[in-house]
Amino acid sequence: MSAAVLAGRRVTVMGLGLQGGGVEVVRFLAARGAVVTVTDKRPAEKLRESLDAIAGLGVRTVLGQHVESDFTSAELVVANPAVAPSNPLLVAARAAGVSVTSEMALFLAACPARVSSSPARRARVPPRTRPRACSRKRASACTSAATSGAR
Repeated sequence: MSAAVLAGRRVTVMGLGLQGGGVEVVRFLAARGAVVTVTDKRPAEKLRESLDAIAGLGVRTVLGQHVESDFTSAELVVANPAVAPSNPLLVAARAAGVSVTSEMALFLAACPARVSSSPARRARVPPRTRPRACSRKRASACTSAATSGAR
C-alpha cells in the first residue's frame, strides 16, 4: 500500500502484543503518514517493550481496554492475526463501513514483487520433498497435485 493511500488516514491497530507483534505494522503505517491508534487490552506495564519500540512515532495508544469508537470511526482497522474475524469490535467496524485487514494483507498489497501462494506451483517437486504417501508409481500424480495449486 503506497504512502499516498495511507497518508492522513485514520488507522486503528488492534493488538500491540507482548512480543512486539504489532510494532512493525505500526512503524509501517506511521512511516506512510497514517494517523495511527494502537489499542490493546493489556496495561502499559505489560507492553513496555513494545511501547518503547514505537515511542516517538506519534501514535495514540489506548491500553487496558478497547473502545468501540476507535474501531467504528477509523478508516482502516488492522487486526492482530490472533483476533477472530467474528470479534464484536471487528463486526462493529465492518457494520460502520470500515475496512478490516491484517498485517499480511498490507504486506501483500505493498510488495512490489509477484507473490505466489505456492512457490512450487510450476516447478517439478524433487523426489525427496514428495509427501511420504507418494510411492514411485504415484509420484507423477502426487507431483501434479502438489503443483496445481490455486491460480
